[in-house]
Amino acid sequence: MKRIRNILSIVLCVAMLLSLSLVFNGLADPDDLSGMREPTKVFTVGTPSTSYSNSYTDVPTSMWCYHPVMTLTEGGLLAGYGGGKFGPNDSLTRAQTAIIFTRLVGNQPGGNLLGYEIFEDNAVASRAFAAIFYAGRLEEGLGGGSTTLTEKETSVLYNAGGVDGGMLTNYVSNERHAIGSTTNAIYDAWYSSVAAGRNVTPITSVDDLPDGDDIHQWINENWEMMGKVLIMKSATKEQIIAACERAICRAYNLGMIGGVDSKGTFAPYSPLTRGQISQILYNVGWTYEGVLDY
Repeated sequence: MKRIRNILSIVLCVAMLLSLSLVFNGLADPDDLSGMREPTKVFTVGTPSTSYSNSYTDVPTSMWCYHPVMTLTEGGLLAGYGGGKFGPNDSLTRAQTAIIFTRLVGNQPGGNLLGYEIFEDNAVASRAFAAIFYAGRLEEGLGGGSTTLTEKETSVLYNAGGVDGGMLTNYVSNERHAIGSTTNAIYDAWYSSVAAGRNVTPITSVDDLPDGDDIHQWINENWEMMGKVLIMKSATKEQIIAACERAICRAYNLGMIGGVDSKGTFAPYSPLTRGQISQILYNVGWTYEGVLDY
């Protein structure tokens, strides 16, 4: 009997060491919420409003973006043109993208970003512009600041994308122990996406997407503008480019924006429509004014 107890003790110790090794070596399930801290804010991912007090003649109930458009309208983020029209297929401008973001964080539109008069920029916003803008600004914490993670939390977020994939803002490992940090906004968005049953295979580089070369080209052409959008004062070109790549990976890993086809093509140059921005924000549960006000 004593020998059996000794054997069981050894087996238990090995199992515990193995489980710790899985955490220390970054092998935790990227969709594992067990033992993870509760989010600061709970985003209602892909959840329609209980009722709609508005209606649009050009957004029928059968339309693919019906619930996103109506839910964001109810939350005060979007509005129609008047006369019962919303224009779901109309292109979104960079200025409109910025106005929506200010509503997300609970501010009033106005001012400029390091000299960039974004609220006067009526050029059409592309998918890359919106993804980098919205997912990139999460890295600043939106007033929520940085939060240090436990070893378990670090391991899970490491495998959900890590630093290069935009889920961690810092990661330190001595091969046995690993400690990282992220912002509350990133953590909350990840937690809510997992709780909603997301189905995303995390990426750690834009090269993991089929049109990675196009993404690199778009960022290289627009890095100066995006550095201002991300408020990266005094940052080098390399630092801004890296931040843009992390933001696109983060947007993908959070389920904010996916591919335009079955291959997962990102299409950075494709213009963004009003219906598409509704879907993007609906995907992460950012559906009302002040939702990102930390």
